[in-house]
Amino acid sequence: MVMGIIAISLWKVEVIVAMKPGETADVAGYAVTFKGETPLTGPNYTGLAGQFDVTRNGQDVARLVSEKRNFKPSGMPTMQR
Repeated sequence: MVMGIIAISLWKVEVIVAMKPGETADVAGYAVTFKGETPLTGPNYTGLAGQFDVTRNGQDVARLVSEKRNFKPSGMPTMQR
């Protein structure tokens, strides 16, 4: 399970939900589906990348990827959107 934070800045809408792969959240008329997560490995970090599909009225709008990285030197997590 991953915590999804979905924000649509144009309408000033923020939804914070816990989602499992395949689950969908409705955000300001858009359907946001959590597709799953994959591990990341970089030169100085490890982490996870979550993929989200966004649709409206059954039409594909975008695929979003959100990353959480843990950097080895500091061990502090960061978020990439």
